Amino acid sequence: MALFKRKKSSYWWVRFTAPNGEQIRESTGTADRRDAQEYEDQKRAALWRQHKLGERPRYRWQEAVARWVLESAAHASLEDSKIHLRWIHRFL
Repeated sequence: MALFKRKKSSYWWVRFTAPNGEQIRESTGTADRRDAQEYEDQKRAALWRQHKLGERPRYRWQEAVARWVLESAAHASLEDSKIHLRWIHRFL
């Protein structure tokens, strides 16, 4: 079964194998079974589209900012990065 509850958690969790063979085990973040099932369906569909159709995964703005700060640390100061990210945040 792909949906399950852990003993000390009120949230539903998903467990399945992605098309690329990766084991997915994560919390759905909801205690409602229908919402958890919808989360699992969307997650499976997104992973299938990425693997079979070559679509690129979608990232949240916070993930992009964190990656930018980590990758730009070698050639830019943190303060410069903050200034640039605050400026572009208004437009995104």
